[in-house]
Amino acid sequence: MVKKFFVVNFKICSLLERFFPIGMKTHGYSGFVRNFVHPLIGPGKVVFDVGSGRSPILDRDLKHCSRISVIGLDISEHELNLAPPGSYDSKIVADIGSWSGQDLADLVICRMLFEHLPDVASALRNFHSLVKPGGRIAVLLPCRNSFQARISSFLPSSARRKILHSLFSPSINAGYPVYYQSCTISELTCQCQKAGFEVEGWEAFYWSDTFFLFWPAYLIWRMVGWIFYSISPGTMCENFAVMLRKPLP
Repeated sequence: MVKKFFVVNFKICSLLERFFPIGMKTHGYSGFVRNFVHPLIGPGKVVFDVGSGRSPILDRDLKHCSRISVIGLDISEHELNLAPPGSYDSKIVADIGSWSGQDLADLVICRMLFEHLPDVASALRNFHSLVKPGGRIAVLLPCRNSFQARISSFLPSSARRKILHSLFSPSINAGYPVYYQSCTISELTCQCQKAGFEVEGWEAFYWSDTFFLFWPAYLIWRMVGWIFYSISPGTMCENFAVMLRKPLP
């Protein structure tokens, strides 16, 4: 009965989705990989994938075809070891909030990590030390102003984990605390400039399937998002991507 309820609501939401602008329908992760990651992949490049753990952004086949070296950096050795074999050429167990490199990377890619950082300014300084001069950093993160982030910030880690495990998969890692520090486009770009980066561009994404389980909630969420999409782009998106460049000396 419960499953049928969710299926019916998902179908209703899918039908309603056709009435919203095409610009609100790009999935954040897909848009991030297509527009921010893939254009920067090239032979011989050293790529650091920070915080992806068991789910690398670049799959093994793409890594081999592109002839790139991918280093996985994560706070959890367990998560890194759960990644598909061959995904990472090497692994570093470290906290990016306190670990710094020495101009090692041509490209750093990072998704859904910044909301878990208690000190974004410190982490950005470490990202800056990690990437080579002229290198780039592509990050994807949730917007603090989104409905989902607002709800998540009020839930304790244990409750958030139970909800995500019941809706998606028991294997999903949802136990890390969330802070959403500087998780808006204006705040993050300001912090990045202070850390010494050039901000080359950003893109806001408005799609999520979180509220597809109950169509009235979906409709409220979508209508509010449409208003902000129309009058203040990026202010209340679901997530957003930013492209950074470390200037040459």
